[in-house]
Amino acid sequence: MSEFFHSYDQEVKHFIMKIYWEKKKDKIRQKFSGITNKDLTYRVGREYEMLKKLRDKLGKTEEEMLNIIIEL
Repeated sequence: MSEFFHSYDQEVKHFIMKIYWEKKKDKIRQKFSGITNKDLTYRVGREYEMLKKLRDKLGKTEEEMLNIIIEL
């Protein structure tokens, strides 16, 4: 039973993150014209790769990129 709740909990977290990200990615695209939908594709377990791609494309540090996302 515990495994079920852990799995369910993870699914809910990923669902919430995906909704959150949908709102943020539109704002990122508005702020940075060179960013594409492909750059902003959210995949569970591959978030770090996406952030690294954004950082590299925008020439930002990890801290700067996270602050941009939080502030939007």
